[in-house]
Parts: sequence; structure tokens; C-alpha cells
Amino acid sequence: MKKSFKLININRRDIHILFKWRNEINTRRNSISSKKIKFIQHEHWFTKRLKQKPLFFWKLKFNNNIIGFIRLDKKNRAFYLNYLIDKGFRNRGYGSNIIGQMLKKSVLKKRKLKILAVSKKQNFKSIRAILANNFYIISKKNNIVKFKYENRK
Repeated sequence: MKKSFKLININRRDIHILFKWRNEINTRRNSISSKKIKFIQHEHWFTKRLKQKPLFFWKLKFNNNIIGFIRLDKKNRAFYLNYLIDKGFRNRGYGSNIIGQMLKKSVLKKRKLKILAVSKKQNFKSIRAILANNFYIISKKNNIVKFKYENRK
């Protein structure tokens, strides 16, 4: 059976699965913001985020199952990478896959975007996935590593 990966736009129906995954213990442990969030906070953020333009928010489907989410959040003149893989699909290289697929999106290729990423120093798998997709380290401070994407056309 051929593996089928597809990156598609997120929609309102994804609110519950994203909330569940965001509050999962290992997700919080590896996130910059590790606090558990309440559904009302998540719902407010999610509704507001869906209205942002450009949206730059996708889910990764593997054989018709949602296995991850990825987005770019605009802050000042840069877009910050944020992604999440379902705990049942971690340690298989899907972090690198979801980042790579996002970077190939034509909506991103048509624009010259400054894309940054941040990770905790101890999140080695995320660091490896980010570096595997033409990001390079621009700073290391305290517990955080910051990356910048280099488009190598």
C-alpha cells in the first residue's frame, strides 16, 4: 500500500482534535508555552486565527487520518513556524515531512516571506526536522534555539 500524505487547509471542525493534542503532556513539555489551556481560551484563539489573512494553517493527512497541524503566525515582519504531530505518529520523520510540504505550497512560493522558527534546546527531534528543511540557526539564548528559513531555489 502506497503511503498517501496530503497537506490541506484547516477548518472549524478541527477545533477539538487540535485542543486535545495541544494539551497532551509531551506536546506541552516541548512547547515554548507549556501551560495547559482551557477550551474557552482555545476556542477564542482558534476562531480568531481562522479569520486571519493570509491563513497559512494546514493539517497533514496520512491515509485519510489527521496526523498533524502546521501554521505560520505573523509577528512583526516575520512568520513563525508552529507545528504539531499526533503522539501516535511521532518519531517517524513526519515533523520534517509536514514542514517540507508546507514550504512547497505554491501560496508560499509566490511570496518572499521571512520565516522563523523557535524550539526548546532539548527538543532534539524538532530541531532536526527544522534543520532538515533549509533552516539555519540564528541564535541560542537561555533554553531557546531560533532558526531562519533559507529558500534555496
